[in-house]
Amino acid sequence: MADTAAITIPARRYGDRQTVLEEDPQVWRRTWLLVASTDHLAHPGDVVEARYGLAPALVVRGDDGRLRGFENVCPHQGAPLCLGAHTGWDQIQCNNHQWTWDLAGRLQAVDFGAPVEPGQEIPLQPLAVETWGPLVFANFDPGAGPLADDLAALRATVEGAGLDPDGLRCRSLVQVLTGGNWKSLVDGATAVGPVPELGTRQLPNLAVRADGGAGTVTIVRARPYVSVDRAMFDVLVLEPRPAGQAPGDQRPLDVTLKKDDELPTETGVDPDLIAFARAQLTPAPPTDDLLADPDERPELVALHTWLDERQR
Repeated sequence: MADTAAITIPARRYGDRQTVLEEDPQVWRRTWLLVASTDHLAHPGDVVEARYGLAPALVVRGDDGRLRGFENVCPHQGAPLCLGAHTGWDQIQCNNHQWTWDLAGRLQAVDFGAPVEPGQEIPLQPLAVETWGPLVFANFDPGAGPLADDLAALRATVEGAGLDPDGLRCRSLVQVLTGGNWKSLVDGATAVGPVPELGTRQLPNLAVRADGGAGTVTIVRARPYVSVDRAMFDVLVLEPRPAGQAPGDQRPLDVTLKKDDELPTETGVDPDLIAFARAQLTPAPPTDDLLADPDERPELVALHTWLDERQR
């Protein structure tokens, strides 16, 4: 194929710390972000957070049964409001100075329980929240288009395997902190060792495999860390929801793997995926720009074409 069909990928996207600052408004605050599942957020007071670099998202099930998303930052002094997943919350409270909001994001108290004075009503910054099947997504952009418009690859993969997304539940969520830039986890450009079959890419940061025979779906989620040389590699496994079971009747198995932790077999996660993530602890970012042919590296070209469009 002629060189004109290839694209040039800047090496700085993998190793320049400035890219973390650039991707925050251009990518993560303009994209529907996978946060968790409806099985994590089934009951009032259930709350889950997911950080995408400098964009921390929080989703909570309110007393009225509604899912709401907020930026996971205390407006007082910027501390995180939530770490991980929790159940039974009746309020959202910052641990630093105990500023407190109800589950709808309305300020209830300020410093160490002091009453809110007139003109001091500072709500939490809301995010758009939508679901697809058992998956919960959030978007920092108040003008974002419908979630369904952005999930063509995910929908085609799942429904193409003969699976009904509304008939699935989240079996497990396994998370691994690894090295390298998040992009290398889904495009393989700077990967250490062989890249396993991740599945169809749902840009920018998801890969999806569906097994119609087993009725399962495996979703790889790559998330940027706060530094350019670290990333989170997450794997969600979806399976058929048993007849008569409602979301929340059986909570997903949530596992955060440290360096030497064994992968529990009951997660249903492919061990090759975790081995790949752990192999990326010390990758070397490219020093020269990459020339990528779309026929030879379709996932690589597709991701960076998408990034080019977002960063114009």
